[in-house]
Amino acid sequence: MIIKVTKNDIKKGVCKNNSYCPIALAVIRQTKLKGYVSCERIELYNGEFASECKKLPRSARRFIDRFDAKKKVKPFNFRLPFKKVELEKLKEVNNVT
Repeated sequence: MIIKVTKNDIKKGVCKNNSYCPIALAVIRQTKLKGYVSCERIELYNGEFASECKKLPRSARRFIDRFDAKKKVKPFNFRLPFKKVELEKLKEVNNVT
């Protein structure tokens, strides 16, 4: 799945905040799952028990470093490192449609 981080995600994003950084906002918006981002990883979860954690692509890690350093960033796309079946499993457990 390709995640599109938009100008709006960047504008609403909160520096050094795992749940409200632009990447987390974009992923949550596009997958309809809960999640948070560290400088290295992304975790998507169902709000209770089921979760999946993966390493972020280098482009996303660089974006976070720049955003957290309060440097100028631009909208970009990256491939979410989850298989479709993993996302569907989390949505199923979370009853997300």
